This record gives sequence, C-alpha cells and structure tokens, in this order.
Amino acid sequence: MSNGNRTTVLRWNGNSWSALGNVGFSASQTSLHSIALESSGNPVIAYKEAANTYGMTVMRWDGTNWNSVGTPGFTSTITGPGTIPSFSSRYLALDNADNPVIAFTSGYLYAKRFVPGPTSLAEISSEFYLKSYPNPTSEFTTVQFNAKESTNYRLRLTDMLGRTALNFDGIAVNGQNEIQVPVNNLSKGIYLMEVEMNKKKQITKLVVQ
Repeated sequence: MSNGNRTTVLRWNGNSWSALGNVGFSASQTSLHSIALESSGNPVIAYKEAANTYGMTVMRWDGTNWNSVGTPGFTSTITGPGTIPSFSSRYLALDNADNPVIAFTSGYLYAKRFVPGPTSLAEISSEFYLKSYPNPTSEFTTVQFNAKESTNYRLRLTDMLGRTALNFDGIAVNGQNEIQVPVNNLSKGIYLMEVEMNKKKQITKLVVQ
C-alpha cells in the first residue's frame, strides 16, 4: 500500500487491517515492492526508492520500528557487466537464518545475500554448505559443512542480540567435515551459527531448548 507513493505495510489482525509503524514510512516515493516473512512472522520488505538514486532498499520490521537492512539504495553502488543505476525487477526471500536474499535484474541478473557484520552484502556462494543436527537441541549439535581443500575455518555462535556465545578456530579437511558442538551450557533461545573459511561465510539458525 502507498501513501503519496510512499510505502505502508498493513497486517490483518483477524478483525481489521492495521498499519505496521507509520503510514507512508519510506523516505520517498517507492515502487516494485516485494515482501517476505521471518520465522517470527515479522515482515521484511524490499522496494525501489526515489530518494536513493532509484536503488533497492530493504527494511525489516522488529515489532516496533522499521529498520534498514544494510545501506538504503544499495543496488545503485553495484558495478559489473551490464549494470545500470536502477533495476527493472526484484525477488525477495529469506535464508534459514532469516537473512534477506535478493535477486534483481540490472542489465544482468544479480543475486545478493545480507550477511550480518561489517560486510552488509555478499555475493551468494555455493562453494560450501552448512547445516546442524539435531536442531533444536539441548545437549550438543553436530555441525556439518564441506570444503574444497584443507583450510582454516572459524565457527562462531551468536545470540539474537549479536553477543558471541561460542567462538573457535579449526582446520577443515577436503570434503565433508563434521564437528560436535556442546550447547548444554548455553541459555535457551535462538542462535546464529556462522562458519567462515577462505573469506566466505555460511550461516544457519540453531535453536537451543
């Protein structure tokens, strides 16, 4: 929904529609909207925004306010074959850690994933995968990932406030790797598990019961 071509998001509460945050909360006129829901049910929305050189802005609702994910209008700074300042289509989804994944056309097709931390947007990489089981768990979880060569890795577990709960380094072997991670001393809740190697990251969600 737009208010003077600014973005408004409405949620049905079972009886009526109510606005999430301010009506027309975007900084300027917007178009080409796409929306997805986090596992909590909170929406994430992407749109083309006039105030940011018609680049893409991604906003996340935290239950109280709308917050920018990364830099507003981030697509206007991307360079590559066939890129143009604006874009003509976009698709928004969320990975298993509720981080936004964006695909858009700007002369060529591009795909970006939001990565929490100093680097806000990173090229999606399929060079290694990451999963853990059992999940949810209360005692330990087995972390499984693959590597193309023997290399150093870092595994980090953070809570939803960004506080580090576990952090250790190791050496991955070529092929599939499995590590048992004890979680019995952690508080119950949702954590983000990150494995980084060769300057590439994969992130998954871990639930401790």
